[in-house]
Amino acid sequence: MLVLSSYSRANQTHPTVQLQTLHQVSSGWKTLLYVDNNTLSGRFRDLIDCSFEQIPFKVNYGFGPFSRIQRQVQINLADGFFPANLTAERLKYATPSITLINDHKVLIRRATKPLTRKLRVAAMRGAAQELEISRRLSDLVFPINNYNQLVDMLHTGRIDAIVGSQLFFSVTEEFDKLDKQFVTHRLEDSSMRAFFGNTFLKNNPSFLTQFNTALIQCKQHSSQPPESTKPNPSVDPLPPAGAIAEAIEPTPPS
Repeated sequence: MLVLSSYSRANQTHPTVQLQTLHQVSSGWKTLLYVDNNTLSGRFRDLIDCSFEQIPFKVNYGFGPFSRIQRQVQINLADGFFPANLTAERLKYATPSITLINDHKVLIRRATKPLTRKLRVAAMRGAAQELEISRRLSDLVFPINNYNQLVDMLHTGRIDAIVGSQLFFSVTEEFDKLDKQFVTHRLEDSSMRAFFGNTFLKNNPSFLTQFNTALIQCKQHSSQPPESTKPNPSVDPLPPAGAIAEAIEPTPPS
């Protein structure tokens, strides 16, 4: 775990930030975001814990489904949530930190299924950017509860394609099932961030600057290697970011 403490916390009282993340059913990524018996571990926690060690705030973690934890911040039942991408909807009620970990979205489809508006596409429930990308690609979009279910449904043929985070797919337990029968298309870049409610930030105007400054230092001193820029060998080099939606075959009028 990263610890870069710039001052002593002894005999000091600091406000507690209630920070929500995915519950145990949805978070199965042991190296990144993993919850077991309500205990959080992984690289995201390491970076956030390190950042809080340097600022006059404490952090308390809570867990829930992705849609619910965002709603809790929206109605001021929690102070923030992570990890999430930038979306217009989230910016209505929350403000993002700088990037926690870089990432990009991918479409993974069965090779025998062409890119048409009838492609059955699934994405994680509550993942606004991934669902929005899916709806740009297809008229048949299914929200699914977690990444293991996404991969399993694609592998067993219950859906034709999945959209999600390359970062999280790569550490999903079921991901090894996807062999040469499946094609991966890289879509758009999408960094993972923490979001803090605007009401919380209004009441704590110095918090975000302090958190971001600390996070920069923690990322610089992280024992984890930087995100690889080497392309995934299974990724189809075509099309460039955003081009799938433009190239997809229109559905013939019925």
